[in-house]
Amino acid sequence: MAFAQSTSTYSSTNFMQGLRAQLHHPDSERTFYVSQALKTINFDNSPESLLRLDQFFQAFKKHLGILTADFNKTIQKLNTVLLITSQIRYFISSELNCTEHWLSLEELQMVALIPGTEFANSQYYYGLELHGQIVFPIDYVLKHFSSMEMNTSISADIQSFIFNYRHPQAIDQYDYSTVFRI
Repeated sequence: MAFAQSTSTYSSTNFMQGLRAQLHHPDSERTFYVSQALKTINFDNSPESLLRLDQFFQAFKKHLGILTADFNKTIQKLNTVLLITSQIRYFISSELNCTEHWLSLEELQMVALIPGTEFANSQYYYGLELHGQIVFPIDYVLKHFSSMEMNTSISADIQSFIFNYRHPQAIDQYDYSTVFRI
């Protein structure tokens, strides 16, 4: 079973990519919370899979409510959040034609970000480097897991991020993702 930490022999990128492969293992219910529901999303990197992710969040909230702030104390819940985060990044990277490069909390703390930047919040387990920027797709996942009512769907949030990345002059004032330039 995977857990959210990296070692010198196992990179953060390998860990996040490995989560995607683990969803298809026979014992995925031991690794992920609601693994059978996750499999219905059919993460195939298509816009349709993002729409299925919207449906997943709607059904999750209807039947289970929201994730509590201490979700990271249960490895299956943490792995589920990280899996969805990894899938979103995979979608973004294919849309923006860039490689997938994840950074762990330790690696983020070594990167020369804005002076005084601290990553005390657990939501920053993993960030990713995107053409000289550090972005945190986990922000979108946690936002949708932690609120019953949302003004936008996660697919709309992801499409908005991609649009804003391609057209930085049109950045939406309500884009809640965290981006640091390195």
